[in-house]
Amino acid sequence: MNIANSHSNSPFSSHHAADNMEASGKLRRHKRLVMMAIKAFPGSTGGEIADIAGLEHVEAQRRISDLKRDGFVVYVGKRKCTVKGSMMSAVWEVE
Repeated sequence: MNIANSHSNSPFSSHHAADNMEASGKLRRHKRLVMMAIKAFPGSTGGEIADIAGLEHVEAQRRISDLKRDGFVVYVGKRKCTVKGSMMSAVWEVE
């Protein structure tokens, strides 16, 4: 069971979905899409990254969190998201 890609207190179905995401290659593909968006548009918000990557906001935000946990990106400052219209953290690639 993949605890890293789901919360430890999540129901079994969440852990199962996380395992399927990894086994299918979808997790890696989505991380790559998100990372490409961040490289192309540094300082984008989660909403903007989702739009650029062609993912739902929640999916993009989960992959941003994964990339942050893995040490590839950081949040630096907040600004108004052009997609969501609310204040959101800006995401930058770690140099």
